[in-house]
Amino acid sequence: MASRHEKMTRLWKVMPGAGAVLLLCALPLAAQNAAPIDTMGLGSGRYATMEMLFERTFLRVDVMRLTLRFDPATEEALQTRIEAQNGATTADAVADIALESTDVMVRGVFLRNVSLSQFLDGLLTNLTNAQKAGLVTEEEFRKIEADVKVQYEPLRERGLHNGDTMWYRVSGDSLHVVVQASDGQILIEQRVVGPERRRAVLGGYLAPGSEFRGGLIRSVLAT
Repeated sequence: MASRHEKMTRLWKVMPGAGAVLLLCALPLAAQNAAPIDTMGLGSGRYATMEMLFERTFLRVDVMRLTLRFDPATEEALQTRIEAQNGATTADAVADIALESTDVMVRGVFLRNVSLSQFLDGLLTNLTNAQKAGLVTEEEFRKIEADVKVQYEPLRERGLHNGDTMWYRVSGDSLHVVVQASDGQILIEQRVVGPERRRAVLGGYLAPGSEFRGGLIRSVLAT
């Protein structure tokens, strides 16, 4: 006899339009709640988090639910700047503060299936924006580009599925990367060190030209 989880999984497969709520119901409780990275030391107040739903506008297709959570020092700096200017804070000012953070968690939950090629195209577009903003050099760009192609190659056949989660944990110059399947299985895990890795991750989301920048910044200005 099929388990409750197996029944719910089949229900998800035949109801793809049901969205992330049904997906969460189909997961074991531990998989819903457990973060495979260290989340200690991060802020918990209203200015500690940026969050957005990313969609391909011309298709109106939801792609990812993205969350950035910062350390208390960055949270305080954002609060001080935003409240002092009484709603007149510019996007550049918010981005500049966030880009200086050295203690950040990034969580991206995929809301549709994505091939590895599509994922890498998006990742390298983000990296290009970071380079154009002067956050990484040409040499650093080429090194990171080569590394990520090797890092994610195990996903070549599988790709990324609806409900998978991409985790980044920046701590100083250390970057912990985890790709977690919707059932909690760890698909990819890597730790790398270098200040350019932090700049590349944050720049990919917050540098001018990033598809994520506007939504993330608006989310914290609207708190």
